[in-house]
Amino acid sequence: MKLIRVATAVAAVALLGACSPTSGTAAVVDGRVLTTTEVENTVAGCASAIGVDKSQVNRSVIAQSLVLGRALAPLIDGFDQMPDDQILQVGQGIGIDTTPLLANADCNEFGRAAVLTNSLLQSLGAQGVAQALADTDITVNPQYGRFDPAQATLFTSTGSLSVPAAATLK
Repeated sequence: MKLIRVATAVAAVALLGACSPTSGTAAVVDGRVLTTTEVENTVAGCASAIGVDKSQVNRSVIAQSLVLGRALAPLIDGFDQMPDDQILQVGQGIGIDTTPLLANADCNEFGRAAVLTNSLLQSLGAQGVAQALADTDITVNPQYGRFDPAQATLFTSTGSLSVPAAATLK
């Protein structure tokens, strides 16, 4: 009888695991995996770049920005190969100074994503960006929020049972 209960518990855990992104996966953008390690490295790099403790950096915001950057980069030919000085100029043109972010290797992708996303939001508007993302296959680990291109904000609060939505609003 005990063996049946253990087998049932193992099966239940396996089924629950199949319903969520793979452990260690923060998001998947058109088949490209963003790992939780990448998010954590970016958090540490950005905290260092702006001179704060990494506990003060909102992981959800970092993950969501990386997701948007990866999803939107194909809209601009050669964006991934664009040199940082050119990204700085674009950022300064829209009122964003990403100098410390781009200078830190672990925060660089976040800085680039911030410039790209804000630039496209200013030129296309939220609806235009949402339309551009409509054909992109995006899955986000609920720990980092929920992708919903129909929302003007594109991401909604976390759907995780272990992370209260209020905790993501740091």
